[in-house]
Amino acid sequence: MTEPRRIAVVPAYNEEPTVRDVLGKLYGYVDELVVVDDGSTDGTRGEVERFMAGRDGARLLVHETKSYLLPLVLMLSIPFTILG
Repeated sequence: MTEPRRIAVVPAYNEEPTVRDVLGKLYGYVDELVVVDDGSTDGTRGEVERFMAGRDGARLLVHETKSYLLPLVLMLSIPFTILG
């Protein structure tokens, strides 16, 4: 039987001051880390890109403008967390 994978989806909007700390603490616990930048206007994307450089299993999805998809991303990630 295949071992279940642990995937974290992290929504981010203007989280420049804290995003690297959060990702650093989470990265070691998951098999895949997906950050969804929902149109941040600060340096969030740059911080995430610097964190992800050279790390396997880390992806960044970017919306250039605020798309209000974060609630949808969170809602869709709940079944995966529960079914895990």
